[in-house]
Amino acid sequence: MIPYFSNDIEDLANINKEIYQPSLTYRLDLTTGRILGMIDGAEAIKQAITKILLTERYAYLIYDWYYGIGLEKYIGLGFDYLKADITEALKEGLQYDNRIISVDSVTAERGDKIDSVVIKFSVTTIFGVVEETVVNKVVL
Repeated sequence: MIPYFSNDIEDLANINKEIYQPSLTYRLDLTTGRILGMIDGAEAIKQAITKILLTERYAYLIYDWYYGIGLEKYIGLGFDYLKADITEALKEGLQYDNRIISVDSVTAERGDKIDSVVIKFSVTTIFGVVEETVVNKVVL
């Protein structure tokens, strides 16, 4: 049987081509600053999320203006403001990775120290759901 091919422009426009960012990358040990082989799939996306959340947006010339998250804007504004706005900041910071579908279940709590915040959330990716916890030192 010969497959049917169409030259109709409307048929060609309806082809859904999803082009994702590559997942195969170097495994980084962020505590020692060493590369420890390669990772792929959900583990690579988890590392990408961690790197995005550790990078302050607009602070480094090597990254474009869409990479990172702006947490320094919360310094001095109080915990209630951070708690109300952190969901949108996470979604905005992670939306540019097209392997990430959605950011859900965002909660912010005070950390052990007076100036720390514990942010918990889940990220739905093309490889499944990834649970994350971020402990960040932000002067509130």
